[in-house]
Amino acid sequence: MFVRINDNSLNVEVLGPDGAPVIIVHHGGGGIGSLAEPKASFGWLADTFRIVVYDARGCGICEGKPPFSHAQWAAALGGVR
Repeated sequence: MFVRINDNSLNVEVLGPDGAPVIIVHHGGGGIGSLAEPKASFGWLADTFRIVVYDARGCGICEGKPPFSHAQWAAALGGVR
């Protein structure tokens, strides 16, 4: 699903049962990945946990409007949360 956070459309996937403890997993810094890597690495935990993975601003298939900064990536994580 796409979620609008901080004026950017981010690709977010949620795995696992409703009501399970939540783990949000990020792929790394801007421009170097997508949700595919953390989904592959942590997806197996979805039997027990609610796993949230997303493409950060400018990564994967999400929108990439500047600015690209650690503050923006942290704010996006807060929005996903």
